[in-house]
Amino acid sequence: MYCPKDIYERSAAYDEHVDLLRLRPYEWEFLLALDGRATLIDIGRRLNVDDDFLAAMIADLENRKLIAPRLLTRAEYRAEFEEEPASPQESPRLSFTLRPAGITRNEPQEPARPQIGFVIK
Repeated sequence: MYCPKDIYERSAAYDEHVDLLRLRPYEWEFLLALDGRATLIDIGRRLNVDDDFLAAMIADLENRKLIAPRLLTRAEYRAEFEEEPASPQESPRLSFTLRPAGITRNEPQEPARPQIGFVIK
């Protein structure tokens, strides 16, 4: 099973046997699209394949040990995806508030359906 936001990369087995591999054209296209930064959903859209086909192809290539999910340390994640590294003491905290939809703090509150708001502090 995979998550569409996963980032995959070609495995060492791919690198060792690349000249001996016999693959379908769309498998080569997928393997060559793995750049270590694009998510699976991005690659699937770029190649114009649906989610079910993408899942089957990923499962097949992963079972053949040609691809593997890219795993990051915390430092690697921060270096690539965060603008400024924060110290562990400054980690963002997630707080939840329940407010009626469309109501601001200064308006009189009328009955409305509540919504969950997420605030990162």
